[in-house]
Amino acid sequence: MTTARTRAAAILASSLLLAVALPASGSAATNPSPRASALPLGDPQPLTVQGGAATLQSRLAAVTTARTINYYPSNAGWSAMWTGFDPARIEADLAKAAALGADNVRIIVFPQAFGFPKPRQEYADRLRKFISIADAQGLTVKLTLFDWWSGYSDAAGSASWAKAVLAPYADDRRVLSVELKNEFVSTDPAAVSWVRRLIPAVREAVPQMPLTLSVDGQSGAAGLARIRTALTGTPLDYYDFHFYGNSERALAEIRRAQAAVAPDPIVIGETGVSTAVSSEGE
Repeated sequence: MTTARTRAAAILASSLLLAVALPASGSAATNPSPRASALPLGDPQPLTVQGGAATLQSRLAAVTTARTINYYPSNAGWSAMWTGFDPARIEADLAKAAALGADNVRIIVFPQAFGFPKPRQEYADRLRKFISIADAQGLTVKLTLFDWWSGYSDAAGSASWAKAVLAPYADDRRVLSVELKNEFVSTDPAAVSWVRRLIPAVREAVPQMPLTLSVDGQSGAAGLARIRTALTGTPLDYYDFHFYGNSERALAEIRRAQAAVAPDPIVIGETGVSTAVSSEGE
């Protein structure tokens, strides 16, 4: 979800899908991750985190079968979703998402909108309300943090903010996973240093929460491989691939992405076609 795609008028809310688990290729296919089992390509059976406190294992199992819709209201994109919070509109939209077959919704929590380094109570309340609305529609929530963010010199402040946002949901089955940074730039040394400090701090606060980072379609498998190598000492629980290439290239690109992080789980966190431009995949 980059600014460039905003200018191209890609509608995030129309990008229904696809956090499906993908079978590893090669030797990894016979040695799946001990943390989550991969399913074949096709129509996955939905799995929700059942009653009681969520665990890392139950959440990861649900991550690998979730049908995710990326969301903000069409009349309140990006951070305007929070600054112009409209519970009635959100409820109507999420009802449509559930009717389309989604069982998980991904939203972005912006430090700039929520207040940094201490989230404002008003915005914490709005997040809590959103999660309640999603739950009423049978949807779990995936939280993406630190989009539009380059404050990598303040790792301590970042950790404090993330802990404050996430602590209420540490064992809450309604929150499925956390993406620490949208479309992480693994070639930026400052960003890598920052996330190496952020991961253990967040794990300490919410040890049962699966953590991930996403890469854009341009970085692809190489970007995923760089993240995995850079975070050897502080590994993620799964990896998140954003694919916006031509449809005829999709399977080959996905297989390369799988191989880059095998045997760890990988999901397709974003995919779709811009409504403003035509492409062979349209």
